[in-house]
Amino acid sequence: MGSVLSRAQIALQALAQLRNTYSTLHKRLQLSPGLPVANPTQPLWTYPPVHLPSEDQSGDLPDYADVVVIGSGITGTSVVYNLLSRESGLKIVMLEARGVCSGATGRNGGHINPPLYHDYEELKDKHGERVAKVMVAFRRAHLIEVQRIAEEEGILKESQVRETEHLDVFECPKTFAESKAKLEAWRAAMPVESSTFVAYERDEAIKLPAGEHELMFGGGWAQACDDGLPEIGIADDAAVNHTSQSYLAGALPQYFGLENWGAEAVVEDGGEAGEGSVKWGAGRTKAQWSGILGISADLLPWVGRVPAKLSGRTPPTSLVRPSPAQEHGSRKSGEGGGSSALAHMVLDREEEIREWFPDIMRVTEKRWKEAQFDNLIAKFM
Repeated sequence: MGSVLSRAQIALQALAQLRNTYSTLHKRLQLSPGLPVANPTQPLWTYPPVHLPSEDQSGDLPDYADVVVIGSGITGTSVVYNLLSRESGLKIVMLEARGVCSGATGRNGGHINPPLYHDYEELKDKHGERVAKVMVAFRRAHLIEVQRIAEEEGILKESQVRETEHLDVFECPKTFAESKAKLEAWRAAMPVESSTFVAYERDEAIKLPAGEHELMFGGGWAQACDDGLPEIGIADDAAVNHTSQSYLAGALPQYFGLENWGAEAVVEDGGEAGEGSVKWGAGRTKAQWSGILGISADLLPWVGRVPAKLSGRTPPTSLVRPSPAQEHGSRKSGEGGGSSALAHMVLDREEEIREWFPDIMRVTEKRWKEAQFDNLIAKFM
């Protein structure tokens, strides 16, 4: 009897803890992220800084603008790039709280690595096969587009944009089996797009080539306290999570084996000191910083004109000028691609994007009503 009561008590305690976690996350996700802090950590990618010419950074705004863009990251920059590529006479104002690319874009993981096989089946089950294929193709196109623009603008060498290989490493046999099944399903549906994807078994994976290389290593968020849940809904980039830091700095030597771990890295960017007061480490971990990843309630980007019911504003109409509107483009799964579509929408050229733009990303009242925080929280709990 005592054993039964103990189990029931443990179950009730677990349920209470789960309820408290859910309540905390739900409240936090409904809060405004606030304004960017003045003392953020310094990402490796933003040094040395790129000094861009600016007409005015004093805060004095022009009396008129055709388009006002909030944020100078990949989303805002892509909108402006695509607008001016098609309508060079537009008057555009870009607003930025801190420095150029100082937000989520400058705090990225340094790669464009969209989920492809990972959620193809889920997309197909929810939205149909055609939409799933369009979405995967849209995600794959980002790297090609970024490389094209870098070459076209003559910044390929400076930006170091290049195509590399990526590994998804699985430690759990069950998760590995599930992922292999997802990969096979995607291969069957999109054989051309998936032709370079390979699943290695244990015996194949341990045969690694010798040599010393710099590695980009992630996954620290999931290793943080309480599976990273305390980090959800936090936009403060002034601090780093020490649990994640410890994992990222110490896991690779353990995975490879201390006897196989290479020599200390040689600093090739002018010594340990970067520009200003920032210093990069000369050892195995060169730099760590706090990142920001924006995820919407339904895990998809939101692109398009914001309905008046959502914005709370009814724009005036005019026979002379186009009606003003609030447009929105989010980065998650977009890598700037959604902003290209947004630019076409602003210019009333939507017929040019019908073939490649996933319509499930469009902002609508119906989608807004169906997007629930509960679904997002369930993904992390």
